[in-house]
Amino acid sequence: ASQGLNVRELCVRSIFAAFCFHAYQQVSYMILDMVSPVTHSVANSVKRVVIIVSSVIFFQTPVSPVNALGTAIALVGVFLYSRAKRMKKVQKTN
Repeated sequence: ASQGLNVRELCVRSIFAAFCFHAYQQVSYMILDMVSPVTHSVANSVKRVVIIVSSVIFFQTPVSPVNALGTAIALVGVFLYSRAKRMKKVQKTN
């Protein structure tokens, strides 16, 4: 019985997870309303990189070379996008 399924705790955690996901979606839509879809997508990529890096640090998860390469590609992509966006603003002002 001590290893059985606690239905009440499962329901509470499910409701809390649903509430958190709903709040995340609402914030995401509010941000999408303020920025371009491309900027939103880049920010989402940065968020994923931050989550991966923080989980590696916090949980001390070993990182395979493929995972490290994927994270590096995402970071380089974000860097190049921000540089291109900055250059576009400079061209508009000239």
